[in-house]
Amino acid sequence: MKNNRETITRVLKMKNWAVVGLSSNKDRPAYHVSKFLVDNGYNIFPVHPKGESVHGFTGYKTLTEIIELGIEIDVVDIFVNSDLAGAVVDEAIQIKAKACWLQGKILIYFTFYYNNIIIL
Repeated sequence: MKNNRETITRVLKMKNWAVVGLSSNKDRPAYHVSKFLVDNGYNIFPVHPKGESVHGFTGYKTLTEIIELGIEIDVVDIFVNSDLAGAVVDEAIQIKAKACWLQGKILIYFTFYYNNIIIL
């Protein structure tokens, strides 16, 4: 299924977003996208190997760490190198996220569903 307005609108209605690759580095796109999400009422969960907090939200080292706290993640927004993205998508499926949104130099032109997860 090609990315379309209906699918994107559906994903944007989801409120709990894990932003993988997010750090406090203001020069990175993840920092600004996550700030936009925060400013528009979304809950963000920064995920980075350092586990640092960003925009006042507690940081985590993995998606699994968030789920183990009983928190449900709706969208996994992925800002990592393409060689790491597949493992992040695998973990998103494992934690039963509803959608993955791949960013940056990872080019995905079609939306598809795998194990009931929307991949954008």
